[in-house]
Amino acid sequence: MSLFGRLRQSLHLGGRDWIFFVLALLLSFGIWLIHNLGQEYSGQMTVPVRAVSNLDGHAQESTIPSTVVAVCHTTGYNFLSASLRDGEERVFLEAADLQPGRGDEYTLSGGAMNNYVKQFFGDGVSVEAFITDTLKFIFPKENSKKVPVDVIQELTFRPQYMASTTLKLEPDSVYVYGDDMHIANVSRVSTAPLKVTDIHRDIHGILKIRKIAGVRFSIDEVMYNLPVSRYIEIKTSVPVQMRGLPAGRKIKIYPSTAEVTFRCVFPISYDPVGKVGIYVNYEDYAQSRTGRCAPRYDALPQGVIDCTVYPEVFECLEEQ
Repeated sequence: MSLFGRLRQSLHLGGRDWIFFVLALLLSFGIWLIHNLGQEYSGQMTVPVRAVSNLDGHAQESTIPSTVVAVCHTTGYNFLSASLRDGEERVFLEAADLQPGRGDEYTLSGGAMNNYVKQFFGDGVSVEAFITDTLKFIFPKENSKKVPVDVIQELTFRPQYMASTTLKLEPDSVYVYGDDMHIANVSRVSTAPLKVTDIHRDIHGILKIRKIAGVRFSIDEVMYNLPVSRYIEIKTSVPVQMRGLPAGRKIKIYPSTAEVTFRCVFPISYDPVGKVGIYVNYEDYAQSRTGRCAPRYDALPQGVIDCTVYPEVFECLEEQ
């Protein structure tokens, strides 16, 4: 007689009772397993990782994986899933955390490894101690060049508001990677259009860089910031001077005065009139065939965000 048969006979179980007994046994085992897997334990975890990073002038992904080993504290579920995990974990590492070594080798060590515990081992895992103190990765060099980033702007401001500086990008340039044939014709990259209406306060955010076929970027997006100020206008007439005039020469400028409009941050703390000179540069006149020159003005004092001069061109006539 088989073992199950003897067990069934000793327990005096009939056909239906035997089925219930097996189901109860399986249910008890399941409850025991769930209970134990839900408990927290300390033990060793080993995970092979392949690094991904945006290192200037290098491939985005490391050529060979590196193995991270640590004593971790977590649930039995996580230890079981880690033991059943197959393949490598792709982990994105910040370029600032990678230390350059010999050739194309980069290392991740020390406290920087603590920044990637979740990517290494998953949610709900705390590391008690890293057994692997340094991870080494190889990022081979790639064909690349650095190009500026352009922003297509479609901005409209509320009346009496304007940008107090030019739009700032961080970063304002990126590396492009690819075959020489592809990157040779890339002199700059552009973002998705920045469309904002009724602007009356500072604007900031993130813009995606438009993709180019056959080319990879060191980053896929940039941050932008545009300071915006409310302004008031101050209009005045200012005499126009000739600067850089050689000794013994006399040049008359027509008209002799310019209509100047200052746009000043509101509320204004001082009157800019008299603090900005309007002039024509003699070098501009010497290089002009017609004697017509665009005016220039001194650096704008703090609080003055724009200056317009009328007329836009002045006639210069040298006296013999």
